[in-house]
Amino acid sequence: MLVHQRQAQALARLKINQYTPASRVLSDGSYLVTLHPVGLPEVQVRVIEYHIEPHTAERLAAFPSSQTSNHADPHQLHRLVTTLLDPQLAPALDARRLLS
Repeated sequence: MLVHQRQAQALARLKINQYTPASRVLSDGSYLVTLHPVGLPEVQVRVIEYHIEPHTAERLAAFPSSQTSNHADPHQLHRLVTTLLDPQLAPALDARRLLS
């Protein structure tokens, strides 16, 4: 809600166990979902799925994990969630590079 109030956009990792079926698949393979946050209005977001490349996972393994993150696993599916809904303005490949 704060993102929309400030007319900003958001891009963040989505926990692997948080999944909502796609309402529409977009041209770059990402998809739209509608989230229903408790106590807030529903919001449409775009989900981008990807795997971390093995050499990147090796480099990330040097960093300690935290309570909110696990070691990078090139076999695990990762998800980004963003309010940038247009794949022409923010292609999935470009968006995932921001957080990989």
